[in-house]
Amino acid sequence: MRIKQLLANFTPIIIQNHGKILIVAFFITLFMGMFAINVHFQEDMREGMPLEVDVFALRERVSDEFRGTEGIIVAISIDDEFTAEGVFRDIRNPHIIASILELHNRLEKEPLIYEVHSIAPIFKKYIPDDTKGVKYILNLVPNSNRFFNDDYSTVLVFATVDMHLMEGGGSREITDSMHRHLNSILKPAGVDMRMTGVAPLWREMLEIMRSDKIITTSAATIIIFILLIILLQSFSKSVIVFTPLAYAVIWTYGSLTLLGISITMTTVMVGAVLIGIGVEYGVFIVSRFYEELKIHTMEDALIIAVSEIGSSTLGSALTTAAAFFSLTISEIPMIHDSGITLGIGIIFCWIASTVITPCFIIFREKLKKDSDSLHKVHKKKKLFEKILKFIASFKIAIDKFMNNLFKAYGTFLSKYTYSVIVILLIFTVFMFQQAVLIEIVHTPIEDWMPVGTEVADTFRYIDNEFPGLLSFVTIVLDSERDARDPKVLEFSHIISQQVETVDGVLDSESATDLIIDATHIGRIPISLNAVKNIINQNEAVKEELGRFIDEDYSTSLIHISVMGDVDIVELKRNLERVTEIDAPYGTSMKLTGGVIEDVRLLELSHETMNKTAILSIIFIVVILLIIFTSFKYGLIPIVVIIVGVTWGYGIFVLFGINLTKETSGMLAMILGIGIDFGIQITSRYRYELELNKKHIAITKTMSGVFYPMVISAIAASIGFLCLKFGKLPIMGDIGTIMAIGVIMCIIASFTILPAILLVFTKSKRGLTKNVGLK
Repeated sequence: MRIKQLLANFTPIIIQNHGKILIVAFFITLFMGMFAINVHFQEDMREGMPLEVDVFALRERVSDEFRGTEGIIVAISIDDEFTAEGVFRDIRNPHIIASILELHNRLEKEPLIYEVHSIAPIFKKYIPDDTKGVKYILNLVPNSNRFFNDDYSTVLVFATVDMHLMEGGGSREITDSMHRHLNSILKPAGVDMRMTGVAPLWREMLEIMRSDKIITTSAATIIIFILLIILLQSFSKSVIVFTPLAYAVIWTYGSLTLLGISITMTTVMVGAVLIGIGVEYGVFIVSRFYEELKIHTMEDALIIAVSEIGSSTLGSALTTAAAFFSLTISEIPMIHDSGITLGIGIIFCWIASTVITPCFIIFREKLKKDSDSLHKVHKKKKLFEKILKFIASFKIAIDKFMNNLFKAYGTFLSKYTYSVIVILLIFTVFMFQQAVLIEIVHTPIEDWMPVGTEVADTFRYIDNEFPGLLSFVTIVLDSERDARDPKVLEFSHIISQQVETVDGVLDSESATDLIIDATHIGRIPISLNAVKNIINQNEAVKEELGRFIDEDYSTSLIHISVMGDVDIVELKRNLERVTEIDAPYGTSMKLTGGVIEDVRLLELSHETMNKTAILSIIFIVVILLIIFTSFKYGLIPIVVIIVGVTWGYGIFVLFGINLTKETSGMLAMILGIGIDFGIQITSRYRYELELNKKHIAITKTMSGVFYPMVISAIAASIGFLCLKFGKLPIMGDIGTIMAIGVIMCIIASFTILPAILLVFTKSKRGLTKNVGLK
């Protein structure tokens, strides 16, 4: 039995039990709402990384072996805008040194921090009385200048935290503790203490995501609801469409908690996106019901609306959900989770619209029959009635204009079918040439945050003032030998010299540098015992060596500092090239670190975009063939998404919009949403084709689906663009990309799709009753 017949048989049950269904839906929503309130936000940035993938797994291993740390950096700077008399202009002033010493001592006592690096230990016994004395002492200490910028207006304090302590809200705890210390330390006037690092950045991002979730969902709710009132010309109809949709959003957020899925940068948008996409299902059912109510009883009109629209929107929901679920093959967790979340949400939207919306329709129609109730309702909303009457005054003229337009458009398409197709195909070829130029670009972590956020601005400031400090590559040397063996040290030294010849590399550090500096001969000792003696005789070297060699002496690290604005893809390629040298027997070499991880994420993003697009199309084709029970009509709607996506990506290139690893999954999402328009037009065309000649059928089709499709497209675009109300830049980028994709797909639906339908309908009369979807 086909879906349409099942829905036709199920609708009388809805009619008979509409009150009970509304009560059950309310309590389900209440139950899921309790879970939705406790939805979990991603507390640890590592949760969003593909930890099972090569370089990420290697970094996790290195972090475990070297007591993996996340650095928190405190920048102590002189405020250039502070112009009071007597303000210090050199950060090496004794009063500032005293503040640094106090901060250092406080951080050493902080339970979550196990290591602090700063200039403070140099002055633990004695702080000179003047800046000249401070300079003198600093000059006696090798490498002390690495804590200062070039003009000595900023000095850094490094606090390291075990990465495993960052789990389960640790980033929030440590950053809050750091803020308390910075705010309570006595510091001279005109001196700022600002904090940054991965943990503070992520902590700030969490707070922004929490507010963005509320702001974007609320904005989409308000704007789309007002839009529905205007376009449907009815407050009550808007409530009928919107209430089930609100239920579905609550169910989705509740499901996230039950499934243990966290809110991330890509799932924080779920509320606004589902409202934008899901409103279509309710709009189509309400529009079709009141269209059929003109010639049928309420029960018959509802059966037709639910069966016809429910079956076609089921196809839309399934194809959209399939496209979203295809994202689950991504190895990037946040894209994987967004696929699950949106896929579930779309299914919930269809269920709510198909089952709950008819219940509200029945309730409204019964309320209209009660004159007393009707009087009370109208009395309470006189303002709405006046507004709606004002809008309705244009309805007759608009309807007449649109009817004439559809008739002219249908005639035009019938007469110039092939000309329209040729012109649009030429345009599509041009846009395809642009679309293939689309790039996925790297977005630094600080650019995930809005400009003006102190922790992100401090990150950018340090990256500018201390080149190479925040951008790094780590070379991991695993050896069957002792990592202190002269042959391993010599190999490490050769690698360091090689990588320093690569453009963009600023410096490299390794255990070899420590050993060489500690000798009086300036070279690597000739035996392992000699190396051990040097280490044992120098406590500073022994302590510092832990940064480069693990406890069982099987792994050695080379830390490479690189420029922040370097082309990371080219850098990785060059590093791999210069390190292609033979290693000592039993020694292997691999690259990891922040820069290498970013390149790997870009590679995974390309794979995600390609694989999910192919998988989405496969899912969509299979579902369409099942729905339409026709090879021809199952493939025709694919034209919409192919052409629409091509136009959309062409526009991205023409307007300089690049994809990022966070937006690489948008292609599958656009495919899922865009196919919906093709399904609606194709389904309605086949319905009209049973009773009319093909040029009349296409005219009636465009007339019947235009308003609900335009409302749906506008609502979806607004839902996406409401993401721009959020503070996270990535949210606005996602909104822009999705809105453009939706607009291009609906334009393709109204232009090339009708022309193709006419071409592939050979007979003047349509299909028989026994063929295809009725």
